[in-house]
Amino acid sequence: MRPVMKSNYINSDDINSILDSKIKKMSFSGAAIDSREVKKNNIFFALKGKNTDGHKFLDMAFKNGARLAVVSKVQKNIKIPQIKVFNVHKAMIKLARKYREDLEGKIIAITGSIGKTGTKDALKKIIPKEYKVFCSRKSFNNNIGLPLEILNMSKKNDFGIFELGMNHKNELSRLTKILQPDIACILNIAYVHGGNFKSIREIALAKSEILNSSNNLKLVILNHDDKYFSLMKNESKKNYPKPILSFGKTNNSDVQLKKITKKKNNLQLSVSLKNKKIINYNLNYTHEHLTSNSLAIISCLESLKLKPSYIKNYKKINLTSGRGNLLDLKVNNKKIEILDHSYNASPESYNATLRSFNNLNHRNKIYIIGEMFELGKKSHFYHKSLFRYVKSLSKKNCFFVGRQFKLIKEIKNNKEVRVFSDVNELINKFDYEICFNSIIYIKGSNAVGLNRFINHIKNNIK
Repeated sequence: MRPVMKSNYINSDDINSILDSKIKKMSFSGAAIDSREVKKNNIFFALKGKNTDGHKFLDMAFKNGARLAVVSKVQKNIKIPQIKVFNVHKAMIKLARKYREDLEGKIIAITGSIGKTGTKDALKKIIPKEYKVFCSRKSFNNNIGLPLEILNMSKKNDFGIFELGMNHKNELSRLTKILQPDIACILNIAYVHGGNFKSIREIALAKSEILNSSNNLKLVILNHDDKYFSLMKNESKKNYPKPILSFGKTNNSDVQLKKITKKKNNLQLSVSLKNKKIINYNLNYTHEHLTSNSLAIISCLESLKLKPSYIKNYKKINLTSGRGNLLDLKVNNKKIEILDHSYNASPESYNATLRSFNNLNHRNKIYIIGEMFELGKKSHFYHKSLFRYVKSLSKKNCFFVGRQFKLIKEIKNNKEVRVFSDVNELINKFDYEICFNSIIYIKGSNAVGLNRFINHIKNNIK
């Protein structure tokens, strides 16, 4: 009988068993699909996409430390050992499924229409370093990123925090079956990726797939304030009933916001826990829209049997870039503040963040509004509504970026606003003098590229 290899990650015995290969005994330290991001002793999966082919980068992967490559076509004159499979992506999923069975750390899956990545990252940052916490990177939340990140979680980790995303029916079910989380959290339901669904109710049902696709699921965390709370609660009872931990302002929420007080530089929140204890903590004054997500984080802490008081670390952390982080710039003793929401946009996230921004006590506010994608037939309606809402907040310094805004007649006839076709036109024609001693709200779908506008301000304004 062959001795079992002890490793903190998937090992050669596991790989030989799943992929029917015969590689020599070796251990690994995770996985990569980008040769530039390879770490020592990684497995490199040579995925082939529309624009690139991982097989072309085996040599670079080897030079950067990869110990093994999984390929669909063996490459000659390459030093790295190669395992040939019919489909590299499916092989990665198979290995992730098997490796997931070996992970003993408690795994929590976070989904929702708005705030997944920011909530995931914040939860990781506020848990003390005495715990070994794995957190999936960036928005690695689809059928490529998820199995990759499972393979990057160490067996030594106490907890694994994963984000699951979807833009089609049955997608979340497939991802949940791969991850098999112990805890599932749905932050909210909103009209995001609406072009692929007939209604918000259909989105709620698609999000609820996370509640019925894991054999390991022991607890469900739901937003009690959400319109579709009852629907999600009922969906969670399918297959077998699971305990529910609810959060929100609604009475009888297990984690309930009791009071919020606005101070000069922060928000003071008072929250009642399931055991009726009260916890008080602060949020940065620019983060009022994140109140609900902070309640979700407390719920996650409780579900992991960690101290809810760790939420007090929230005020100390920097938000993920492009998801509401505040940039303070100084140019010739003149201050420029940028509230960076450039990574993503939806009607609901615009409403929440604009409301929060409008409440800031600042004399000079500038609005840079980028278009929203994947709204389907309702796109014109939502962009027109957004334009009207922004104009109700400010009569000046409102700038709109994207083709959808060009189609709105009200904008064409309004001399108080400026519309740019794309971010290149914005960069080239924007009047940067108005930025000084101002706070700039910047938001749009990631594909609009408003992060390039922010980088231009940081690197070129003098």
